[in-house]
Amino acid sequence: MRIVVWNVNGIRAIATNEAAGFLHGKPRRTGGLRGLLDSCRADIICVQETKISRSTMDSTLAHVEGYIGFFSCCKRRGGYSGVATFVRRACRPRASAHGFALPLQSGADDCADLSHAAVQEWAGASLDEEGRCVITDHGAFVLFNVYVPNLPDDSTREERRAYKMRCLRALSERTQSLRSCGQRVIIVGDFNVALGRDDSAFLADVSEDDLDADECRALVRHMASGEHLFDAFRALHPTRERAYTCWNTKTGARALNYGARIDLCLVDRELRAALHACDIHPKVFGSDHCPLSCDLDVELPRFTSPLPHAAENLPEFQGKQTHMLAFFRRRAPGANDIAPTGALSGTTRDSAAHSDRCAPADTPARAR
Repeated sequence: MRIVVWNVNGIRAIATNEAAGFLHGKPRRTGGLRGLLDSCRADIICVQETKISRSTMDSTLAHVEGYIGFFSCCKRRGGYSGVATFVRRACRPRASAHGFALPLQSGADDCADLSHAAVQEWAGASLDEEGRCVITDHGAFVLFNVYVPNLPDDSTREERRAYKMRCLRALSERTQSLRSCGQRVIIVGDFNVALGRDDSAFLADVSEDDLDADECRALVRHMASGEHLFDAFRALHPTRERAYTCWNTKTGARALNYGARIDLCLVDRELRAALHACDIHPKVFGSDHCPLSCDLDVELPRFTSPLPHAAENLPEFQGKQTHMLAFFRRRAPGANDIAPTGALSGTTRDSAAHSDRCAPADTPARAR
């Protein structure tokens, strides 16, 4: 099975604007969100920075033929933050939650998730007001799709740092709670932090001892240390250089491949033997981030229980499903798709000239 991770910097724009949705340097020539998801050729697609609010979501997002969508939207302001997980119907999850501190829920009577309780006690409801986490339980593992805040260069920096640490602490505690109950965990998304000097052009002159001076980086490095979870990309590519996923497009840094690898896939150590491939796709354009893919030799159980948090089951979309065959154009997977990891060209060190940027690992070129 394959998981694709991508900060799309606005899901409507990347799904509808072919000029901004180039795959492998060529137009996608596909229609809408269905075409974008199909081009990933994945079982689960996790996107960050959707910039969708509950009030602006419509049936073209809630009902995508062949997929079940799970959204977490920012409640504080529109066009900001947000994550979404799209799952092929054949890989339907058992339960879902749309926040770090919210319980996994399904329509089944046997769903009794308590892993959120300790986090909810100290974090409160405000932790999940920015729409930064979707959790789906796939039986073989519980998947966290996260968009960790970045730190602005203004007077709110310390306040945002405290919020970032709250998100990371909640993520760490929630995963530990699930693992203590025998669950296996995978965390994917935009962490807005580079793990090491090899993961950011901005950390080249930082000593190894100074990396952990940043408490946010120190916590993520601890989470990815291998004790419970490990960095899937580095596990398979320990010496690859200039392998970045994010660049400052305003300065043209993508063409120079001056960026950072801040989009991660942290896999449960119990799934190490199942990890088949993990790679970045710097030739896929449309955002200031490129996608990350992770292939696992895992068979997902088939679940049939109701999913009240799925977008298609939200009250405003009940009975309003559009006929997607009329809205989207079908096509067979072709040369413009994200190819299977082993076949994708341009993901080795030789492709550095085609890659991209990022502001310093924790300092963005745009507000997040």
